[in-house]
Amino acid sequence: MLRILKFLITGDWHLHKWQCVATYNWREKNYGNYLNYEIQILECEHCGKRKKFKVKG
Repeated sequence: MLRILKFLITGDWHLHKWQCVATYNWREKNYGNYLNYEIQILECEHCGKRKKFKVKG
């Protein structure tokens, strides 16, 4: 019953447990200024779904 309720609320059968797969630095120019970012790629340990996001550094 709890599993069905969790599926109705989150839309997924499990909660993702993210693990960092790769990290690299990224530099982009924005209105004459350079912004440094750290980009991290995360992968779920259960299903293998991946996501990427920027972290200001």
